[in-house]
Amino acid sequence: MSFDQDGNDTGKGSGDNAGPKGTPPGGLLPGPAPAPRRIPADLGDLLLVVLMVLLSIRLLHPILFDFFIASNPLQEPTPGAFLGLVLSSFLIESTVMVLAVEFIIRRKYDLTWYDLGFRPLANGWLQKGIIIGVISVPLFMLFMSVSQEFFGMPTENPQIDALTRVGTSWFAILSILLATAVVAPLAEEIVFRGVLFPWLHDRMGLQGAIFVSGLIFGLAHGIPHLIPPLTIFGMILAAVTHYSGTLWSAIIVHAVFNAIQIVSLFVLLSSGVQLT
Repeated sequence: MSFDQDGNDTGKGSGDNAGPKGTPPGGLLPGPAPAPRRIPADLGDLLLVVLMVLLSIRLLHPILFDFFIASNPLQEPTPGAFLGLVLSSFLIESTVMVLAVEFIIRRKYDLTWYDLGFRPLANGWLQKGIIIGVISVPLFMLFMSVSQEFFGMPTENPQIDALTRVGTSWFAILSILLATAVVAPLAEEIVFRGVLFPWLHDRMGLQGAIFVSGLIFGLAHGIPHLIPPLTIFGMILAAVTHYSGTLWSAIIVHAVFNAIQIVSLFVLLSSGVQLT
């Protein structure tokens, strides 16, 4: 409590300069969270958005690659051609996600982007997002190894297979980084943490929403041995969104996570390591 020169109470408490409401006082997680966002969408509209996202992720990539290979059956595609194909795939997938949210949810229910989670980043969450993104990488690798050992799943990953064929030029590296560490996290967070997570939160509470949204995030990628670790990562992103009160924090975590993986991949490829 503070007073003016005449000794009158100004009404200001000692915590007024502690930062925006909902900013955790210390540590990474948890902390006091802002009021949950509400997405007043019908179940049918939400399922339509999820369906469009699943179709774009699960079908677009193999369809484009099968068509590309079939159109050049006697000629090995160049790295530049593969790079263009990979970038086109990321761009189309991300565009489908954002447009689905824009026309099925945001415009229909008269929501702003602020309603979808694009709120100012509270003090400390830039650093926390980077740290959580870095920590998520070894955690993801650990759960992936456990998943492979427990279920005996193969290690095939169509996305990695495609990325190993785009070459290791600076243009390829930077363009893939732009697609995977900027465009993809932005689009995916709008769908999974901007719309799906708060919609679930309003109907099944925090813990249920974190788990179910994470599970759907893992299933959407369609790679069996990656479903458990991607589910864990999706749960981390949902928790970060909840406790920070903004979608930007999850985008930062997601971007750092993807960037580390892509840089590591290209470092291995540049060193001559043969990935199978």
